[in-house]
Amino acid sequence: MDVNCPDCGCEIDPTTGLTCPRCGATVTCSSLSCEDCDGCSGLFEPIERVVRERLRS
Repeated sequence: MDVNCPDCGCEIDPTTGLTCPRCGATVTCSSLSCEDCDGCSGLFEPIERVVRERLRS
């Protein structure tokens, strides 16, 4: 499943990262639900992504 960029609507493959290849916008895990994204490969990866995202801000 791909994710749509919130800025330009371009499809983003979450397995290659959450940055739009067209406009460079970053999609954050907190702006998506896990049902809308298949970018995490393991059970604990969604938690790790949220923690990293919060530490960056």
